[in-house]
Amino acid sequence: MVKIRTGPRGGKYFMKNGKKNYVSPTTRKTKKRRKNPMKGWEKAAPRPGKSRKKLLQKCGRKCFLKPESLKFPVCKACGQTYCSCRYDCRGLLAAEIRAKQWKYPLVAAKAGMLYRQHCFG
Repeated sequence: MVKIRTGPRGGKYFMKNGKKNYVSPTTRKTKKRRKNPMKGWEKAAPRPGKSRKKLLQKCGRKCFLKPESLKFPVCKACGQTYCSCRYDCRGLLAAEIRAKQWKYPLVAAKAGMLYRQHCFG
């Protein structure tokens, strides 16, 4: 049987092999961070320039929310041999947030609509 003692500052501990092993209080909850839903989009997103032009050529206008200026990509960048041409939920969410920051209300609304359609189905 382990005897639980109270330390000088009120913490509970028990002795094991001559050392104090403090017991964490059960009432205190550790704060959990919410996962970032856009994690990994920075690496998967097509970079400005060649990568975005290649995506436009292979997949068409659907992969951009502003295709005339190649802004707000929402599909993953094309690899060496394969191009998925599907909406990426991380890209849609990132586009919605960035469009709100840059004050593109129509783009933000379109991104939000696509996000709800394709990512909650």
